[in-house]
Amino acid sequence: MPGTIFDAVISFLNKAIELETDLDKQAHYYYQMAIICNTKMNLQKDAVTYSRKAIELLPTWGEPYFVVANAYLQSGKDCFDGAFERSTVYWVATDLCQKAKTVDKSIEEKANSLIADYARFYPNNEEVFFRSLQEGSSYTVGCWINEKTTVRVKK
Repeated sequence: MPGTIFDAVISFLNKAIELETDLDKQAHYYYQMAIICNTKMNLQKDAVTYSRKAIELLPTWGEPYFVVANAYLQSGKDCFDGAFERSTVYWVATDLCQKAKTVDKSIEEKANSLIADYARFYPNNEEVFFRSLQEGSSYTVGCWINEKTTVRVKK
């Protein structure tokens, strides 16, 4: 089966990265690849990989953190059967938004808005207590996400 137009775009952007010497431009190409993988190709792991490359090349740019958060949130549906486990991915997404606004003050409003949206999906006190967890304690979200985060509860 021939590749999709998106496969061709990813290939083109990879070639552009090879030829480009400007690290900011390379970071933006990786960012575009991340968005395509996440939104058009359903390749969340690749989206995270490309976002992390963009972050590495341009560490003061917050936008790639939002792509990682979104990719994790999309994966949560496939990774976890239970509502509680799916809700824990919002903790990691919150961490990523916090990091984004720390490194890039220009996106602080967007990060705060996303954090407020994500907080609506945190588990409540009873759900956390039922799992012998405590607000503020450490928790590792499983599946391929495998990120350490902080337990949060819906207010």
